[in-house]
Amino acid sequence: MHMRAKTVIIGSAVLTFLFAGCDRDKAPTVQKKPQQNEATADATPTTWRYSEQQDEMGRGSGRKAVLTSLNTVTFGFPYGNSHMLLRLEENPTQGKHVVLAIENGQFLLARYQSAITVKFDDGSLQTFQVLPSGDSRSNVVAIDVDYDEFVAQLKAAKIMKIEAGFFQEGSRVFTFDVQGLNWNGLRR
Repeated sequence: MHMRAKTVIIGSAVLTFLFAGCDRDKAPTVQKKPQQNEATADATPTTWRYSEQQDEMGRGSGRKAVLTSLNTVTFGFPYGNSHMLLRLEENPTQGKHVVLAIENGQFLLARYQSAITVKFDDGSLQTFQVLPSGDSRSNVVAIDVDYDEFVAQLKAAKIMKIEAGFFQEGSRVFTFDVQGLNWNGLRR
């Protein structure tokens, strides 16, 4: 009996702990879960992040600029919420590339042709082909684009939107605040 009383007391303490903070006078709140195609905006805008790396063979230095989308989208299980990352790469041996990465999810890469749609500010829609990453990761693609022309459009714009297709998720739109791209401070 003594052991049973301890069990009841411990069980009551656990329940009291679990329900602590619940207010009986308040109606329960229900959080709306975003639908799979609903994009949610984050509270804080993101900024460009820069890095530079020297080539070990002495061929110069490479540099990267990375920007995270302002919004997240919700993908089905097992992915959940995801940002898109835009990465500008300049490498002395591999050239210049515009790369997209999705934190959680997989780009839809058709066997013969895959494309994204890009819009700078209120400009016209532009369609670009995307190529799978060199290491076969399904969450990274390279945009087949004239790098210098694309970067010039980035520098002239405030907002860029990218619509891309994702495996078993359809098309989603990601928004980027592209202002402030500035390589100053990094060696060329």
